[in-house]
Amino acid sequence: MVSDHGFLALTHSVNLFIPFLEAGLIQADTTSKTTVIKSWKAQPWMAGGMAAIMRGGLPDAALLVVLTQGYYTAPGTSGALVTLTPGTRDSHGFSPEFPEMHSSFFAIGAGVAQHRDLGQIDIRQIAPTIAGILSVQLPSAKTARLNVAP
Repeated sequence: MVSDHGFLALTHSVNLFIPFLEAGLIQADTTSKTTVIKSWKAQPWMAGGMAAIMRGGLPDAALLVVLTQGYYTAPGTSGALVTLTPGTRDSHGFSPEFPEMHSSFFAIGAGVAQHRDLGQIDIRQIAPTIAGILSVQLPSAKTARLNVAP
């Protein structure tokens, strides 16, 4: 069993579009029910608990905004910059520097040691490890298998 990431509880939403609109970096039509971006010089591209601040386009972000635990990017274009998130929610998209975001990896079966703590592992080692357990070749793997043998 493998998870692709951990989760953090959400307590606040941060509407990063608001300061960009107020600074004139985003030009939008706000006359309809939904805001329509007409053009932009810089804007946030939300990714959960982080946002890439883009100038122009991919692949190069001008900078990365990493929100503190509990804060999550939101698409609001008016109102308060930061709002409370009602209820209990968890999410992903936070910086991997937070231990809560680390993935889980559990393996059991023939050829797998019992009760071994592999410590913190590189997620890129999981596919070659599973391929090795299943005796399947994975020639494109760039990382080594984990030592799961008894």
